[in-house]
Amino acid sequence: MKLIKRPVAYLVALTASFVSLMGGAHAADPWDLDTTFSGDGFAVSTFLSHDIAIQNDGKILIAGRAGSPGTQEGLFALTRLEGNGSVDTAFGGNGTVLTDFLTQGGPFVPEDSAVYGLKIQPDGKILAAGTVHKLDGSTWTEWHIGLARYESDGSLDGGFGDGGRVLSEDIRQEGFDLDLQSDGKILVVGHQILAVGQSDEFFLKRYTPDGAPDGSAFDGEMEFPPAGTTVTDPLDSRAVLVVPGDKVLVAGSSYPNTGFVVLGRFQSDGSPDSAFGTGGSVVTAEFGVQVSNRIPPHVRALAMQSDGRILVGGYFADETAGGGLFLMKFKPDGTIDSSFGTNGTVIRKISDTENFLNDFDMAIQTDDKIVAVATQAAATEGLVDAARYAVLRFLPNGEPDPAFGGDGMAVIGEDTPPIPASDFITATAVALQSDGRIVIDGTGGAVRLVGSTPAAPPSVVCGNGLEQGAEECDDGNVSDGDGCSAACQSESGGTSGDGDGGGGGGGGCSLVPNFS
Repeated sequence: MKLIKRPVAYLVALTASFVSLMGGAHAADPWDLDTTFSGDGFAVSTFLSHDIAIQNDGKILIAGRAGSPGTQEGLFALTRLEGNGSVDTAFGGNGTVLTDFLTQGGPFVPEDSAVYGLKIQPDGKILAAGTVHKLDGSTWTEWHIGLARYESDGSLDGGFGDGGRVLSEDIRQEGFDLDLQSDGKILVVGHQILAVGQSDEFFLKRYTPDGAPDGSAFDGEMEFPPAGTTVTDPLDSRAVLVVPGDKVLVAGSSYPNTGFVVLGRFQSDGSPDSAFGTGGSVVTAEFGVQVSNRIPPHVRALAMQSDGRILVGGYFADETAGGGLFLMKFKPDGTIDSSFGTNGTVIRKISDTENFLNDFDMAIQTDDKIVAVATQAAATEGLVDAARYAVLRFLPNGEPDPAFGGDGMAVIGEDTPPIPASDFITATAVALQSDGRIVIDGTGGAVRLVGSTPAAPPSVVCGNGLEQGAEECDDGNVSDGDGCSAACQSESGGTSGDGDGGGGGGGGCSLVPNFS
């Protein structure tokens, strides 16, 4: 036999290939558990979480509801983790802060309260918004918006509201999400309860930076969607997003008899933005196969990509066919973006049953890929075998990302080691760290995935018709005197609209790009 000598480089490469084939060390996939997080990728939570926020220093805030065993009672709950997943004991003294609204040191008043929205202010203070229910036994007798602000160490901010808390006076309001305008004013979205057990009216309220009601058009009694639309069912409003120009996007869905997705935009003063949709709102028709047992879609998240296009997402279910998530994409003027998915909509079935599918969240990477979380439940003959966190990633055009789990989805406990907590858990929230790692939370505690190294954000080019970065406007040119300056900053008294001379709503600088 003739021996063939090979160069050393060849032998090294061959050895590496063999190790890879035999299951040796490999480059981490973006859906792999990040074992630098709490040692195995998991951090067990002590309460039901609803939202996550990442601080500039990499610490992770988780907020939700801490229940009292054997009762219906619950309180606002926040915990903070170090970047490595360990509890930050400097936060609140032991890592967790619980806040009541109805007792506040006086005679005990039972309440069932929960945080649904979490925001970190530019100064590092922490805002939490949610719902406070007054209890009579196990029955809710009052519904209030609850808003609390904390110092960075977890103590209540005494300069905000009443000792750090704000409780709406109306007894029929529920709060679900919040965001901040550039002047520090706080927007809370939710709905008004007009009858026990029925959520009837959209609600958007604004507070001053010190927690006082603003008293502007954001008074909680705004008509949305406008009269004359096809929406007659109650509107469940769950998402708010402040966009450039301090305009305000809100999204919700109608139920129980119809499944309309509703999106609206308001000017910074609370008036409807007539340049968006019809009179400031967009009402989409029901989507998917019309099945009598279908549960209408529930909107749960709202986001904006770098080009100003808008994503609305949530979950849907069918008692027979199972359930999954949906995404809808709109142009900045409110028209549907037909280049996304199928005619502007992505529908992804992920579960064999409608059980356990009761929440959804999403986040946008710097390369505009979409990371979404929901719950995947497997069932045999109608009995649920397991419910686990499902993490999905989509390309900007709505296609599943083949670089994530092969088909754009990874199931924690199926494509990764199982979560220690339980086989029956639901995902509620997702956030992206600055290094691209993916943090997920839900009833099984926090999980961190390796994620992907962030791509460079799109270059900001003034005059390209896309409002990006610090631009206040971009009308497609670099001329002064037309409402949008040569530096893409708003001018008073201008008359131009968008870059192609179109657009609606009269004079002034168009604060969003026109893609029509």
